[in-house]
Amino acid sequence: MKHLFLCLLAALLLGAGPAWALTPLSNVVVTNGQTTTFTGAAVAADNNYYSYIEIQSGGTGVFNDAEYVSQLLVRTGGTLVFGSLGQVRTPGVTASEPPTPSITLEPGAAVQLATPAGLPFAQGDYFTNSSGGNIPSTAYTLTLSPDARYTFNGTTAQTTAAPAPRPSGGTAAASANGVALPATVGRLTLSNSAGLTLVNSTGVSQELHLTNGQLTLGSGATLTLLSSAAGTALAENQGGGTLLGPLTVQRYIDGSRNAGVGYRHLSAPLGGTTVASFANGSFTPRVNPAYNTNPAAVPAASFPTVFSYREARVGGAVGPVGFDQGWESPNALSDFLSLGLGYTVHTPAGGTMSFTGSLATATINRTGLGHTAAGGYHLLGNPYPAPLDWDLTAAATTGMNRTLYVFKSTGPYTGFYTTYLPSAPTGANTGSRTVPVGQGFFVYNPTLGTTGQVSFLPSQAYTSVDAAAAPAVQRSTADLRPYLRLTLHDAAATQQHETLVYFDPAATAGLDNDFDSPFLPGPGQPLSLSTELAGQQYSTNGLPALGTTDVTVPLRLSATAAGLYQLQVAALAHLPAGTRAYLLDATAGTRQELTATSTIGVALPAGQPVAGRYSLLFSSAAAPLASAPAALAALASLYPNPASGTATLRLPAALRAGQPTTVRVLDALGRVVATATQPAAAAEFTLPLTGLAPGTYTVQAQAAGGTVARRLTVQ
Repeated sequence: MKHLFLCLLAALLLGAGPAWALTPLSNVVVTNGQTTTFTGAAVAADNNYYSYIEIQSGGTGVFNDAEYVSQLLVRTGGTLVFGSLGQVRTPGVTASEPPTPSITLEPGAAVQLATPAGLPFAQGDYFTNSSGGNIPSTAYTLTLSPDARYTFNGTTAQTTAAPAPRPSGGTAAASANGVALPATVGRLTLSNSAGLTLVNSTGVSQELHLTNGQLTLGSGATLTLLSSAAGTALAENQGGGTLLGPLTVQRYIDGSRNAGVGYRHLSAPLGGTTVASFANGSFTPRVNPAYNTNPAAVPAASFPTVFSYREARVGGAVGPVGFDQGWESPNALSDFLSLGLGYTVHTPAGGTMSFTGSLATATINRTGLGHTAAGGYHLLGNPYPAPLDWDLTAAATTGMNRTLYVFKSTGPYTGFYTTYLPSAPTGANTGSRTVPVGQGFFVYNPTLGTTGQVSFLPSQAYTSVDAAAAPAVQRSTADLRPYLRLTLHDAAATQQHETLVYFDPAATAGLDNDFDSPFLPGPGQPLSLSTELAGQQYSTNGLPALGTTDVTVPLRLSATAAGLYQLQVAALAHLPAGTRAYLLDATAGTRQELTATSTIGVALPAGQPVAGRYSLLFSSAAAPLASAPAALAALASLYPNPASGTATLRLPAALRAGQPTTVRVLDALGRVVATATQPAAAAEFTLPLTGLAPGTYTVQAQAAGGTVARRLTVQ
């Protein structure tokens, strides 16, 4: 009461005008590369305050004691540092002072905290002026972006909870105001050997770093790595930090390729999780061990929606022998998910799965990866709550092909596999070296009767979402190896599949674990394109270095629907000087040079692979004439057209060059339905059409001077 009486008396004697006025210091903008330590507006200072501080990207502002700031703005990329006694307070205001104070952290703004509790953003609920009076503060606007970044790096134990409120009145030293860590942060880093207690539940949208010390979850507090269409957070535990308490990891199911239900290959990112963790919104996973002994007898209503894959089942007595024999259902939803193994789940897109368990910090070895007579493939999965760099994981394999196969769902029961091989110049079918959080994938043991191993280490994981999204190129020199990426697609380019051929001095013409990716077909895949040598199909085919000898690489094409499709060069690079790439058509007897922009039409039947007709040729020999010169070709004629019974083909003498001419008739699917030979001396040749159904055909004449093709309608 005595203190209050003196304050009122001072107000009456001195008046409420100039005596209460606060003294603003200069506005401060901390720019890129600049570090500014703020002083001069401490609680004990007489009436001083910063009216405006802005910390720009690349700038650092340091608060080692309590400073009054009316408006504080930390821009994206800016850093705000608090010493153990650091604090930002907002001053009391009067009618003659600035508007309501504010503290703002933009997305990506960083805060480093050595303070013991919470965030030291406090209202200065009194402000001592020169007359000894106290000016009460007003509420301030606190805007903390959910993508702001917080590092706890004190030297004594810290907590995320707000400190106890400062008693009203008293001295400046008694102040302890602040706020709790927000419910959502972009990045949370612990670098304090004394540890941090997470008191309030927190979601991390980008990165959790356990650099040093123990992060302890307080009673009722949860720590969640968030996942959405915008991205999935990661946890990095490659330092000396630990986590005491369960971690929750979300996994959003992307629907960009298949917005509905489909099989997604997934894995557990934490230890101690169960099959029930694959729940997704209204979707509840279903298991049925009866599938494992007689799949055909399981009704649709009780058909499993979760499967693991056991290579040893392939070639056994259950189901038709083949790749799909390997699928098996877990016994119960309470079964634990094995770290490092993959699962396929028939689940809708657009929802978010949630796994709660323990953070793996040790090496995880998947051993005994065998190859039976009809198998060799194994479904594994990323065991860590951070994306894996397959370049590093592949290097930790023994007895295995180093290809990463990731399944992409395109429909309820359809999809295709992307491939990534570290030694290849590029991935195939959008294959990437990054294995996302919770991603299952296939690996392959090509050697019958052997077993291999894949080892997962925490050091293989990316430590930032930016590095995972755009990994750095590890090769020290430019990759100048010749390669061709060829794509097969439909007319609308809505469906496509590609194959990759490249040349490396260390590769052989056979299957090399380091240089080749055997072709793994997807279920119901509408289009497929691969190369084929010695009975082995390849998605990625690494061959010995090109020399002066021609290299022919057969292609294998298939489509589920008959029609006209296109082969298109997606990339063609670094061929040696004088070497050209061609597409050979054995049926039509033609070859066409390929360039970086080549597109060639092909006709494919439904469900029947086309093998032996098309192939790639890499040659340094002078190219033969692929087609007749335009002037000579214009003199060739085919009549009558339309025709029935017979048609007459007339070729100029200069085109025939005194040599016999081979004539082929091809149907709309490119199949040869008739052949004949025009004698060397005959200027005209009668082509029999007997037995040809009415329709449109192509007549190709392979003369000494080049090839001429004419369209013919048979009535």
